[in-house]
Amino acid sequence: MLLTEKLQTHPIADLMPSMSEEEYKNLIEDIKVNGLIEPIYLYEGKILDGRHRYRACTELGIEPRFEEYSGNSPVSFVISKNLKRRHLTESQKAALAVELLPYIEKEAKERQIKAGESGGKYGVLGGRGIKKGSGEYNEKVSQFNEQDNQELKDLNKNTDNDSDTSGNGKKPLGGNFPPRGLNRGRSTEIAAKLVDSNQKYVKTAKKLSQQAPEVFDVVKEGKINIMQAKKIAELPEEVRKSVVEKVKDNTDNKNKTVEKVIAEAKKQVITSKIENLAKKSVEEIPNVKWDGKFTINTISQADITEINIPENSIDLIFTDPPYHDEYIELYDKLGKLAQKTLKDGAFCIVYCGKMFLPEVINKMQNYLEYVSIFAVFHPFSKSKINKYKIFENWRPILLFKKSGENTYHEWVQDAVIGKRDKEYHEWQQDEQAPLQLIKAFTVENQIVLDPFVGGGTIPYVCKKLNRNFIAFDKDETAVRLSIERLKKA
Repeated sequence: MLLTEKLQTHPIADLMPSMSEEEYKNLIEDIKVNGLIEPIYLYEGKILDGRHRYRACTELGIEPRFEEYSGNSPVSFVISKNLKRRHLTESQKAALAVELLPYIEKEAKERQIKAGESGGKYGVLGGRGIKKGSGEYNEKVSQFNEQDNQELKDLNKNTDNDSDTSGNGKKPLGGNFPPRGLNRGRSTEIAAKLVDSNQKYVKTAKKLSQQAPEVFDVVKEGKINIMQAKKIAELPEEVRKSVVEKVKDNTDNKNKTVEKVIAEAKKQVITSKIENLAKKSVEEIPNVKWDGKFTINTISQADITEINIPENSIDLIFTDPPYHDEYIELYDKLGKLAQKTLKDGAFCIVYCGKMFLPEVINKMQNYLEYVSIFAVFHPFSKSKINKYKIFENWRPILLFKKSGENTYHEWVQDAVIGKRDKEYHEWQQDEQAPLQLIKAFTVENQIVLDPFVGGGTIPYVCKKLNRNFIAFDKDETAVRLSIERLKKA
């Protein structure tokens, strides 16, 4: 075949990511010095392996050498020749496996036809008249399995077969390639084995390719991993497109940059949602300011100093004041409110920042008895105490009690694993701890007070547990969003 005849690349070859500019420069220099050592393999009249060598020969004016691929699995051949030297990430491998699926399924059908013609699942066994299930059959199958395992080990060790990186590879594996071990199982399982990936990862990548193909493409490029891609895919379409473009422009390929882009996008979505919900709420409820009445199952706008509800009327206070040092005085106001409104022996449960635990406990103890501390674990948290180089992976919840005989409550664990939930407010807490603690410290139809409603988690959980509540916040938007959220309980 003459150099002047321009060849197309086979679609199977195009499944592998292209060389980087640096890798391609090295290939050209190698061919300049050593000539073309490894031939270019053709299949169905197209380049199956060696597209970069072919391009280099064309640029250098060197007549390439071709060989026809004669094996029974061009897919496995291409993967074997290129996978190890491409330095693909685990996510890229999973994406590659997804793109291999149609070819693997096609090859599987061809094998089924051949197996049927030869008389059995293992072909050679049925063809030799060995009865399935017999001792001889089982012995042969065991021998084949041992052979399969050895071939798979050899395949994974074969790092010299990537002829596209240097021009100095090995001859393609013969007609029995791929190992029979790769021929058995579902297509996703076979694809995962072939690229040395996790089957679960491949399934996730497949789902991603169907739901958000533009995000899947960025995974293929190695710009993001599967977990990051899942986060991006969950974003609204317009925001998702914007994130994809920013990620593509992330030339340093740093995870920190990608995570920052995703976080900013999520914040944008939440802000937009909050604005829309608040606007809708204004149309439905023009005024959310507290009318001064003690009306259960309501959320109203009021500062904690404006809350004036009957003494000894509340069965539990559960709330989440702002954490920062400028808000420490709010805990003093909370203590006063709790002392007045809680029934004798009732409890006050309050979130608190770890940095200010001593101050908070001291202020609250002026009015209530300190009982214990609960831990909410947030393994996903990225919060830090920069001054002391501490990563924060749990948050405290303090338990106080008004004087008097203990009100009834159930046994309860002092630790719970939380989940990230900032859908309605930047300081919003997830439902896990409130669900556990409200259920333990109250019974149905009792009243829970939350003077810092924030994202509305406490009223939301109360409604789910059939508890009554009365909640407040000085921020009008927080009140409106909490009211909207309550509609979903």
